[in-house]
Amino acid sequence: LIERFKGYSASGGAFGPGGILFVSGHDAKELYLLELPPGGGEARWFFTLPISAAGQAFAWELSDAARLYAIDRATREVIVSEVK
Repeated sequence: LIERFKGYSASGGAFGPGGILFVSGHDAKELYLLELPPGGGEARWFFTLPISAAGQAFAWELSDAARLYAIDRATREVIVSEVK
């Protein structure tokens, strides 16, 4: 996962459906799903979810766990997606 960030840290992160931690980088149109061990320790990256926006900020709709809002830096648009 560190290689995917290309020398940068994570750009955004939020707990989403199922209590899973979703993390974005800076450039890729992807969210990285991380599992946190119950007793502490290192997070485990277990899935990469393609999305329509390239990195940066994102947030989950509180009233609809499947709705994701993301910002596309290039177009300065908010992109609304349904994540299943």
